[in-house]
Amino acid sequence: MKKILNFFTQTWIGSFGLIFSIYFFIIQHFIVPSASMEKTMLVGDIFFVKKFSYGIPIPRLPFLEIALFPDINNNGHLFSSNGPKKGDIVVFRFPKNDKKYFVKRCVATEGDEVIYLDKQLLIHSKDSDFFKNKETISFKNKLWVLNPFLKNGVNYSKNKNDGSSFSQLLNSKNSIDMIKKTDSKIGVYFYKKLSKNEYYMLGDNRNNSYDSRFFGAVKYKYIVGKAFFTFFSFSNKKKTFSFIK
Repeated sequence: MKKILNFFTQTWIGSFGLIFSIYFFIIQHFIVPSASMEKTMLVGDIFFVKKFSYGIPIPRLPFLEIALFPDINNNGHLFSSNGPKKGDIVVFRFPKNDKKYFVKRCVATEGDEVIYLDKQLLIHSKDSDFFKNKETISFKNKLWVLNPFLKNGVNYSKNKNDGSSFSQLLNSKNSIDMIKKTDSKIGVYFYKKLSKNEYYMLGDNRNNSYDSRFFGAVKYKYIVGKAFFTFFSFSNKKKTFSFIK
């Protein structure tokens, strides 16, 4: 055992092996690329992701994005586990280009139903615990949680020039995963029921986010890990060395 430890700590091959093992299987850092998660995460924030939170994703060579192992499980992971929970902030590969990484909040999971209106999000879940201590409404003979995660940092911009995601969605041909419907009680809305191993990801900056409303639910095979810690922030509005909620 001592010889093994000496190999990793006293040789450059062992040191690089240890560093890459941590990078591939345990923790990886990312940089927030856009304002889609404000105020929870700000542009330029450097944060850490636990890559073992939802299983072990197949590691890829940095920059080249070449997979180091074959996808024998056909789900993008060496070892599978439970996927994200509602409320988790998740890093995942962009379904339309899996060489890009996105970070969003998971708002719904397998079997959940989602309704999205202008500045309103409704979630119906089979998980009865999800309804506890949350504001709910009745619609279509079902109980829905109204605007979950507002206390976590979700916000709707009041800027009239922000290009509301709802108006974009109404006119978008890319909203492939939600069905537009109309109801006399609530007007125009979009509806989606999540299938097996699907997760609905939305940005906390709800009116300025390109997310599942436009590119669809995210399958488990694209999930990378859970964002949990901000290592550095350029903004004086946010603490450096802070846990992400």
